[in-house]
Amino acid sequence: MSTMRQFFVGTLAFVMAVTALAGVGINTASAAAGDLVKAEMSSTVYVVDADGVTLHLFPNAAIFESWNYSFDNVKTVDLSSYTMGSAAEARSGSLLKSFEKPDVYYVEDGTLRPIISETVFYALGLDFNDVFETSQAFVDQYPMGAMIDNANWHVKGQLIKYASDPAVFLIGDNNTYRAFQSESAFYANRFSFDDVLTIPDTEVYTAGPMVTGFEHGLSTPMGVGGSS
Repeated sequence: MSTMRQFFVGTLAFVMAVTALAGVGINTASAAAGDLVKAEMSSTVYVVDADGVTLHLFPNAAIFESWNYSFDNVKTVDLSSYTMGSAAEARSGSLLKSFEKPDVYYVEDGTLRPIISETVFYALGLDFNDVFETSQAFVDQYPMGAMIDNANWHVKGQLIKYASDPAVFLIGDNNTYRAFQSESAFYANRFSFDDVLTIPDTEVYTAGPMVTGFEHGLSTPMGVGGSS
């Protein structure tokens, strides 16, 4: 299925799912940081910022799906006491492009890193079917990071494994890798094995801190640009 077709199918599913939720009564429990929320009779979904009072809108299905969220976890609450912040960012390690332009970016820590060419894209082992598409207006909200002009390294947030080893790692800061203490720690942060990239043995990272369980910074989007 083409990326564009995937987007439209995904967007339709997104609209249908949140529309189905629109009639759900208000949840009397208050929402906490990291929760997914929506207003009664509305199909717009937000994530609650770490400050507990700011909401970040998911601009479309692509950004929602980059975090492996489930609609089952969306709460219907009274949003009158919340502040609206910037749009929710795509997940670090995901691939993003706009409908209007051919440029493809790796998302890394709230910045977009342009991939210099299709040759480098394929040399990194990437697949255009994994690219999330969104509006140019959303892309323009991001600060730009350094150009990716070679296939020597992958970005922070990318899940990796070696062909000769079943262990899965998360790329961390400064070319480090983070092992997962258990499968539970992997799933606690809503990672998917579908997003794991097999890399060559020549691509070597140094050991960083282990992922032992849920980490808010790994699992919850901030607003684009790191803003509330």
